[in-house]
Amino acid sequence: MPGPEWSDHEVRVTVADYVGMLRKEHSGIPYNKAAHNRTLRDQLHSRTKAAVELKHQNISAVLQKHGYSFIPGYKPRGNFQNELETEVSASLQSIPICFQSRRVSSTAESFSRESVG
Repeated sequence: MPGPEWSDHEVRVTVADYVGMLRKEHSGIPYNKAAHNRTLRDQLHSRTKAAVELKHQNISAVLQKHGYSFIPGYKPRGNFQNELETEVSASLQSIPICFQSRRVSSTAESFSRESVG
């Protein structure tokens, strides 16, 4: 059974924490996801370890949707709340452009498949 909706504060601090880990990931700075989870839960209202993990996966899904890389180990999980997408989208302005995924557009993919065949 799902818990109560995440408050604006909970979403904001969770996104900020995720972005901090993402910066470390891209900079090659070691970090401990379990320690981040524990510290983050101290700021949240009775959220479980699993709930925080799922929210991090939702953040990965939003980043992926917008063409940004995400933290390995937080596989994108859809069905995220609108408030989460709004908060992540706002935080994208502070994420360096180098965090964008280097994926080929669907148009280029279909063109190269047609050219090869």
